[in-house]
Amino acid sequence: MTRKTLTKLDAEIKKLKKQQSNLDDLLEQGVYTVEKYTQRTQVIEQRLKQAEDDYKELQAMLAAGEMREERRKTIIPNVEHLLELYHALPTPHAKNDMLKEVLKKVVYTKKKGGRWHSMPDDFEIVLYPKLPHLNH
Repeated sequence: MTRKTLTKLDAEIKKLKKQQSNLDDLLEQGVYTVEKYTQRTQVIEQRLKQAEDDYKELQAMLAAGEMREERRKTIIPNVEHLLELYHALPTPHAKNDMLKEVLKKVVYTKKKGGRWHSMPDDFEIVLYPKLPHLNH
């Protein structure tokens, strides 16, 4: 959808530039007065600036999306590698180091204290993955 919108905006920009050129011709031919020419030029310039700004913004959004997708493609193999090797790692320290490669932090919340109450699995874990930052 974004690429279609870019194509439409590009066509709109070309159309507005052509209109701007036609205004010059109409002034030279005496069809438009200077006042009418100035008025029409201002309207077209505003529309052209808006279309160009929208085009640049959309291009930036598209580039950012492509960068996120590329980064997503690199993090998935890292996590898959971790999952394949995790249980084969010899020590808790090695497992912890490997987890730190893909996780920024882990928050463990247990509402009921003690490990001997009737529901030892009554806790919540929130994982914060290390995701590449998007630099513009």
